[in-house]
Amino acid sequence: MIDFTQYTPEELSLLAFNLALILSKDRTVEELSVMSSFLLVISDTISLIAAQKANLNALKEKALEKAQENKTSKNQKEPL
Repeated sequence: MIDFTQYTPEELSLLAFNLALILSKDRTVEELSVMSSFLLVISDTISLIAAQKANLNALKEKALEKAQENKTSKNQKEPL
């Protein structure tokens, strides 16, 4: 698997460009269309997975914050 953090934005763009050239070499328009559609579905699926992970992480953080607030409120109400 490629570690995308090791590349600058420019290097990553060049990598994508070069990969597109390699994959499209000697392909028909029809083959390129199918490949493009296939890669778009992969991209959309990865985006959906990332969005749901972010959503679940945000919900988890909110639940932790609420639990900490409740704990703090409970501690402040109890006499020492």
